[in-house]
Amino acid sequence: MARRIAQASYRFFITRPGNVKIGTIGQNHWNDDVIPFFPQERYNTIEVMMMPNADAIALGKQIKAVRKAMKMTQEQLALKSNVSVKYIANIENGKQNPSFDILSSILHVLPLSLDSVINPNLSEAERECRELESIYFACPPEMRKTLLDATRSLAIHLTELSEQNKNT
Repeated sequence: MARRIAQASYRFFITRPGNVKIGTIGQNHWNDDVIPFFPQERYNTIEVMMMPNADAIALGKQIKAVRKAMKMTQEQLALKSNVSVKYIANIENGKQNPSFDILSSILHVLPLSLDSVINPNLSEAERECRELESIYFACPPEMRKTLLDATRSLAIHLTELSEQNKNT
């Protein structure tokens, strides 16, 4: 294996057959475990753990559906999540497998939880509950109490309407 000296501290996800580990190399230290996938000077983190292709396609479809439901363009999502438009398009079309950091940036903009994306087999009630939670946390902190009060008021009103409909 080629040995290479590190120019600065970097974190790597290193894979070997049947083995995944995180390794760190520091300034001017040799590390025989570093696999030189990419030029070290260009990447702070090299991630080689990826989700299966079918899951990446499903993820892209889910992100696209939620984005469209919010009447948001790819450009708007890209701007708000600090991800390029091309990268967003590639994710939505299942051509790009996003890193955790990219996925996290996108999920902070959309009312999706990481749970619902990673575990799409949740029941509808669980998914809706988590979506409400995502909406709450996506709201600016100073507006969360207002959102919660409005939601409570709406829930009371809808319960009363439901009771009235049952009685008629």
